[in-house]
Amino acid sequence: MEDGELLAALIVHYDSTLQRCTILNAHAAEEQIETRLLIGSEVDSIRECVQQNRVVVRNDLAGDPGDDDPADLAKLGIRALAVFPLTSNNHSPEVALLLCGRESFFFDEPELKLLLEVAGDISFAMANLDKSQELAYLTHFDKVTDLPNRLLLTDRLQQAMFQADSYQGIVSILYMDIDRFKQVNDSFGHAGGDEVLRRVAERIGACVGKADTVSRWGGDEFIVLLPGQSAGDAAGVASAISRALHSLIVLGGSRELFVSCSIGIAEYPHKGGDIDALINSARSAMSAIKEQGGNNYRHFVAGGDQAFDDGLELETSLRQALGQKQFRLYYQPQIDIVSGRVLGLEALLRWHHPTQGMIAPDRFIPLAEKTGLIIPIGEWVLREACSQVATQHGLKVAVNLSARQFHQKDLVAMIRRILDETGMPPVNLELEITESALIYDVELAIATMEQLNDLGVSVSLDDFGTGYSSLSYLKRFPIDMLKIDKSFIDEVTTDPDSNVIVKTIIVMAHSLGLKVIAEGVETKQLTMLREHGCDQAQGYLIARPLLCQEALEVAAQTFVVPTL
Repeated sequence: MEDGELLAALIVHYDSTLQRCTILNAHAAEEQIETRLLIGSEVDSIRECVQQNRVVVRNDLAGDPGDDDPADLAKLGIRALAVFPLTSNNHSPEVALLLCGRESFFFDEPELKLLLEVAGDISFAMANLDKSQELAYLTHFDKVTDLPNRLLLTDRLQQAMFQADSYQGIVSILYMDIDRFKQVNDSFGHAGGDEVLRRVAERIGACVGKADTVSRWGGDEFIVLLPGQSAGDAAGVASAISRALHSLIVLGGSRELFVSCSIGIAEYPHKGGDIDALINSARSAMSAIKEQGGNNYRHFVAGGDQAFDDGLELETSLRQALGQKQFRLYYQPQIDIVSGRVLGLEALLRWHHPTQGMIAPDRFIPLAEKTGLIIPIGEWVLREACSQVATQHGLKVAVNLSARQFHQKDLVAMIRRILDETGMPPVNLELEITESALIYDVELAIATMEQLNDLGVSVSLDDFGTGYSSLSYLKRFPIDMLKIDKSFIDEVTTDPDSNVIVKTIIVMAHSLGLKVIAEGVETKQLTMLREHGCDQAQGYLIARPLLCQEALEVAAQTFVVPTL
């Protein structure tokens, strides 16, 4: 170029909004031509080229009456110019090739024909560069969240493990799964589900360092790579992520929900000698959290495979239990703290296995929830409780609904059908729902509870104080009663903080027009609860869970409440 008549070749971008040109790449005989700002007539020629998508040639700048700055160009040695549009996948038609000639009338027909071929070659190269970049992106990144995907995470994990081997270091990973994500998709659709994935990805990313990698492993699963961090350090990150996810997510400007994650933690090389073993260890720990209800994190513990085998056997037995009539209902009386009169009974599900005996609810309820068996089991509980207590006029029966039950589409219709079939007065049925059942879609939860209220069925909030306990949403939920979690009642007489919490919950609930019931009352706690103004109580101090006939006999009695 230095010895020829072509003074400079520049690839330029024209911004139609700002009406400004930017040099993307340049090659010129003199450096000042590469680094300068483009002059007015050059900009006009580029604009004409990209807007009309055609070649623009100005062979005699000095003699062109339309140019007002030929002297400025002449100082640079530019006496002719030609602009060629460059077309590619992403740049057409805003990118152009600007050529500057030393002599007037440099761009004759043979030269233009040759330069058109050059411009075509450049366009072809740009198009293939776009495709190559797009392919590289799609190969290594998730298109929904823009996070590294499984392939890139595996590569980075391999590098981190190699570094750990070289310097006797460690690597930890978090294997994360969004709890009840299927319900999110069912409620908000796949577009809403994708938006939740993006929000979750952002919140996870805000909790990790620059050297860490957050990846989408697939579906609603994420893996966080923490090079150089121990399992203890990873637990701190997992805790931070859990807290970050507890903040409200608003979709579409109005739909509100909370999300939580089950998180498994594994450390290399102690809990996995290669990539597959490490990931499987973290996944196993995550699955254990899932079976316990989610919304927590756990370190991998060797021996989890046996627990998994036990889980498969338990699931098989659970699927047979309903048809073989292995379930029974027990009832625990709920009393008025002032009068001692029994106001209702809470129905409690028990599983009598033919060979293993009584199986604890905390072993099979999470499994039933996970497998979907909670739907037919829950319907059986409702029907059985209503059938057994329907004739006891004025006596309420409280039945627990899990999150999955609460979100089934035909819930209200199913309850109406059971009430009609059993003759149970709707006013005598109370449904106990945990906070976690309400927070995934606040508006839908409110609509469902309003339908239940219209049916005449009351709703209480179970285990209050252990979940999100957002007062701003509590006042919106059409509920009738709060049930204070047993963990607070256990320490109400020994721990000043628990005492203050219980008293505050009672005062707050009453200010919202709600009744309060305390569960797990076993000692002189009852006296203190009465002094605090609690309305109702249940627990072993009053009566243990009983079969129906025994419970009805206790319900006919009056409990003497001691005073201070």
